Amino acid sequence: MMTMKSATTKNAGAPAQSKEEVLYYLQTEFDRLNLEHFKNTLRMPAIEFSTRKSYGGYYQKHRHRIVLSWQAYLEYGMDETLNTFRHEVAHIVHQHHRAVRHRHRPFREFEPAGQHAKVGHPI
Repeated sequence: MMTMKSATTKNAGAPAQSKEEVLYYLQTEFDRLNLEHFKNTLRMPAIEFSTRKSYGGYYQKHRHRIVLSWQAYLEYGMDETLNTFRHEVAHIVHQHHRAVRHRHRPFREFEPAGQHAKVGHPI
């Protein structure tokens, strides 16, 4: 069984989890969010990593995929990656927004609260 404890703090000096381990953990988190917040009505998106650092993550409606920055994971750790992922899951249901900070309820529930809260949108 995989634990993510070593990746829950900033990864400075700690060995990073493999991409496959992180992807598995994010798929598990999607299943949890889908059950608890959306009554299992959402279809699992493709979840991918990019090596670009210009964003923390984004959701592409036309491809039904969430893309996260592997560099952001390595730099900020699993907590920030999870916050970004949860935020992008909210975009599956609520796709239109204008601001980095979302004031309506679905985004508040998944709002990144960490010190690097801007990683979920273009930097």
